[in-house]
Amino acid sequence: MVSCRPPFNKDKSIDCEVTPPQCLPTEWMGKAIDTSYYNNGKNYYYQIKQVAGLNTPKQEYGIYLKDVVYSIGKKQKATFATISKGNEQRIYNIKQGYDQLTGTKASDNFTVGDELFPEYEGDFGFPVYITPNELIVASTQLSNDNYGTIRRVGYEIQELAATIGQSRIYDSKSEKITEIKTSLVTKSPHLIWESHPAYDNKNNILFFASDRPGGYGGVDIWYMSKSENGWNEPVNCGANVNSPCDDITPFVSPVANKLYFSTAGRDNMGGYDIFYLDFNVNGNKINFPNAPTNMGAPVNTRMDEFSPSFPNYSDNYFYYSSDQDGDFDIYLLQKIFKEGKDSVEFIPEEKPEDKIDIVIKEDSVVINPNFNLEGVVKDNRTNEPVENVDVTVKKDKEQTPHKSTKTDNKGVYKFELEKGHEYNVEVKNDTLFNDSYKVFVANNDTNNTVKRDLVFDVVKTVRINFKYNQSDKPYEYILDSLGNQENTTWQEAIDNLAEDIIKSQSLLSKVVITGHTDPVASNSYNKQLAQKRAEFVVSQLVQRGIPIYLLSAKSKGETEKLVKFDNELDEQYHKRLRRVTLEKIFTK
Repeated sequence: MVSCRPPFNKDKSIDCEVTPPQCLPTEWMGKAIDTSYYNNGKNYYYQIKQVAGLNTPKQEYGIYLKDVVYSIGKKQKATFATISKGNEQRIYNIKQGYDQLTGTKASDNFTVGDELFPEYEGDFGFPVYITPNELIVASTQLSNDNYGTIRRVGYEIQELAATIGQSRIYDSKSEKITEIKTSLVTKSPHLIWESHPAYDNKNNILFFASDRPGGYGGVDIWYMSKSENGWNEPVNCGANVNSPCDDITPFVSPVANKLYFSTAGRDNMGGYDIFYLDFNVNGNKINFPNAPTNMGAPVNTRMDEFSPSFPNYSDNYFYYSSDQDGDFDIYLLQKIFKEGKDSVEFIPEEKPEDKIDIVIKEDSVVINPNFNLEGVVKDNRTNEPVENVDVTVKKDKEQTPHKSTKTDNKGVYKFELEKGHEYNVEVKNDTLFNDSYKVFVANNDTNNTVKRDLVFDVVKTVRINFKYNQSDKPYEYILDSLGNQENTTWQEAIDNLAEDIIKSQSLLSKVVITGHTDPVASNSYNKQLAQKRAEFVVSQLVQRGIPIYLLSAKSKGETEKLVKFDNELDEQYHKRLRRVTLEKIFTK
């Protein structure tokens, strides 16, 4: 890792063998942002473009736009960019241009001005405005602490001034910078990397990225609240933000309690993807109640996207950095209103010539408009493939099958499908529980093959996830067997269960619904909580037409634990434990 640049998993030391974190991101299968002009009659559309004046042969790592006057030496707008300079990176003042036709600010046109802090050596980046005389920045400007040389068998660790990757967060006042102390408690503080500050003006909270001890693996996002006595102890943002992979470049929405950041984990398209999530503030503590959402394509690509930001006057201009064209450049996702009609639904008049969307040049990369979907249908009781069963695909929200096929003698099914649509894939059996999943591949996705298996079983596990102490207000989406969020809502999951039970109702004597919890809290409390969750599923099935006499709710509490994966975080493991299982009992 180098200075304030995003850490691309580069080791900074050789003083010990480090076991890499379990960084296992899943593939993002969500729905892309609609950037077409004809988007179902909406009065706006989205457009992505590079930002003129900033994108050069250098590396542009981030942009910061604050509509205030900043004063260090001379008054100027708090508009900055973090740009490479030789082997370093520096902060530059930037000036926003104007649209000659409208007289308003040109969101995609800037010029680069003078360097900030030219008198200091080292890397500087990611400035955050605090007050008219104060910025917070990240830098390799060395602290005044002297750690000396540590000798080990066969090699030695150099003193602080000789290390690379050293980065700290600094406060600048009156043209001077001083290190913000973040209470590092470690034998090797000179090996710790801290950068990417982001400030929440409303709540006086500073977010930053660090690989300090006590995280979930790699680089984590932390926060510190500010009081009359200065900055309080750093707190990790927790498992709904951080992953075993690197989580970097936080940004706080100026108008809402919403945190944007970039991560190499979770359900990614590739590299670093930009995510966002809401948070609540209670005193000096922050709560992140839900898992983050991937911003999706075409913002995120197979390459790296990070440094999300937008100006404090409008979230219609979303900026970020990406190396999708080889070097890191600044991109803009802009919300454009049709003919300036900000509040009136606009229905375009379709013209024949408008149907031609793209003209592909001979030297352009042609993206296949179709993709292959394939997998194996198995009997989960024997783990054997099931042949000659029907697999159907429904397109978007259609109720009738779009395509169907039968599995071959090896249980294999295959479809060729068109990109840009959401498909529901399902396999049914008269007695065993059905299985289904949703899949979406964006139009600009270069991936041409998706593989996913389907299973039959008499026992069905549904991870309708609740907050740790609730039993009747599930999170919106269910989880998969690894504890990751799927794109199926809990209502859709219960709809499928009801349809499944009705189909085999004449063969059943009972359906047993069993609730399970994580080990947090006492055994007696968890037994009651699991019972309530099972009863919630029963009530939902009854609302969908299942006779109450056919359903039986049971509780196993925390007693039937699943096998914990190697290096699996407790938070992820507990999500997998919070589940409801259904078992079909057939008449003899």
